Amino acid sequence: MSSRRIRLIGIALPLAAMIAFPLVALANHQFSDVPNSNPFHGSISTIAAAGITTGCGGGRFCPKDAVTREQMAAFLGRGLGRTTASQGNISVTGSAEDHLITSVTIRAGGTSGEVGFILLNSAATLRVQGDGTCPCTFGAGVEDVDAGFNYTTVLDDDAPYHGQADLKLGSVSQTWVVPVASGTVHTFDLVSDLFVSGPVSGSMNIWGQLTATYVPFGADGGDEL
Repeated sequence: MSSRRIRLIGIALPLAAMIAFPLVALANHQFSDVPNSNPFHGSISTIAAAGITTGCGGGRFCPKDAVTREQMAAFLGRGLGRTTASQGNISVTGSAEDHLITSVTIRAGGTSGEVGFILLNSAATLRVQGDGTCPCTFGAGVEDVDAGFNYTTVLDDDAPYHGQADLKLGSVSQTWVVPVASGTVHTFDLVSDLFVSGPVSGSMNIWGQLTATYVPFGADGGDEL
């Protein structure tokens, strides 16, 4: 197993732990005028943690105040989801670890200093053309360019593929949610991880698609929303 694969698998474990435990604690509310007994306590905590509301100043939320149209626009602008997608199709020869397939850029909503989430969907397929054969293993991973490290990787079982004419050799795909700082811009790269263990005949290409969607409340949609 390559060092890159080991590095990615090691990063995936602490990330999974971050996602598994809620980031919003309901015991002590951040606004002095929202007691724990308030029936909307959980919902207010959720949108505050996502950076959708910053309160009305002085550590207060002003829960009974009316909302103006401009305030409504600010809430919607910080909270509504957004998505971007891209496809790529590249030709490869021999081993091609970390070969860029495609990339997307997205901005998380909310205000700075809080936590948002990005839903990532990736898929990559290796094909061989003509009478080709490819004794190889194939995988793909997604890198957060701005953070400078990889979130996770998706690998097959490391079994060799021996292709036939125009045969799809293998596909990898995964969906996951990653926490990011609210209001920050992130570029995600979908890269291939191809290891060839013998002679290759015929041409190979890798097709991939990557989608990033801003989801302010994470995988479970928040506690009461």
